[in-house]
Amino acid sequence: MPTVQLAISKCISELLKGLASRTREVIEKRFGLKDGRRWTLESIGQQFGITRERVRQIEADGLRTLRRAEALAKAAPLFAFTEDILKRSGGLREEGKLYEELSGALGEKKPLKQELAFLLTLSEKFSRLPEEDDVKSLWCLEKQAVGKARDALKNVEKELNRVGAPVAASGLEEILSAQAKVFFGSPNVGRGLLEVSTRIAANPFGEYGLKQWSVITPRGVRDKAYLVLKKEGKPLHFRMVSERINAAGFSNRKAHPQTVHNELIKDQRFVLVGRGMYGLKEWGYEPGTVREVMLTLFKKAQKPLTREEVLSRVLEKRFVKENTILLNLQNRKYFLRTADGRYTLKVGVREEA
Repeated sequence: MPTVQLAISKCISELLKGLASRTREVIEKRFGLKDGRRWTLESIGQQFGITRERVRQIEADGLRTLRRAEALAKAAPLFAFTEDILKRSGGLREEGKLYEELSGALGEKKPLKQELAFLLTLSEKFSRLPEEDDVKSLWCLEKQAVGKARDALKNVEKELNRVGAPVAASGLEEILSAQAKVFFGSPNVGRGLLEVSTRIAANPFGEYGLKQWSVITPRGVRDKAYLVLKKEGKPLHFRMVSERINAAGFSNRKAHPQTVHNELIKDQRFVLVGRGMYGLKEWGYEPGTVREVMLTLFKKAQKPLTREEVLSRVLEKRFVKENTILLNLQNRKYFLRTADGRYTLKVGVREEA
């Protein structure tokens, strides 16, 4: 059952009836009321053989006439409901979200973008602001609310930069609520702030941060692979990385296993830790062969190690079989066994460190 009782198409038809035919056609084209396509001033001017400025005047005169029309009173329930939505949202709402909510209240399954934009324009209570660098296109009660939203969002961005990493939805909600309370007196406005921001976004795993961050908006296979591994928290085979990238739905472009493999090899953030297995360098994995990892291990230890210590420490950095490690340990060119059964670097190798 619709919350707002209004036959919107009938209401618009009655309003347009009172206009001269050319004025009506200009209004219909400017708002896309016929086919959903909004015409520019220039394209309308070309059709009628008049200047862009003349089209602008006709549109303005037509809107003034419509604002005085008796038929506009029928839209009062819609205007009252819109005002209530905006008040609950701190005085502003992202355009698309507002149309969705209003369309639902009218009992419509699809957003009535053109029709609602037209009717809301006729009300003196509301103002529409087009998208800018920091905020999306929106409707507001007072333009002052937009200034507050901008200031609040600047503080949210500063806090995200301070954290320096993506946050969960609950973490972002805390940050937004705190700023909403400061600037709007109510923490409930936080969700509306997120709606209008062009700079804060979520990645496919539901983590929030600044849109410019590669972990929020990955721009290539390498960034996507990094995000997949970061989320997984453990090394994966490059084929699995490819599957996870495709499953996450970063884009319509499919990631192919061999492409992923080739890209991971080139990027120092990733380390080949086993046959086709990749981990992140930041997890402590080190590039190089198993023997090279073992050499680094002994040099850092600066003391002989037991067989078990060597195995456990190498396996922390490589996905290899124990036998592979033990075979390397038998290489007398690099490693020696002490009298008590421990292992150490050969003297010459130690001195190279």
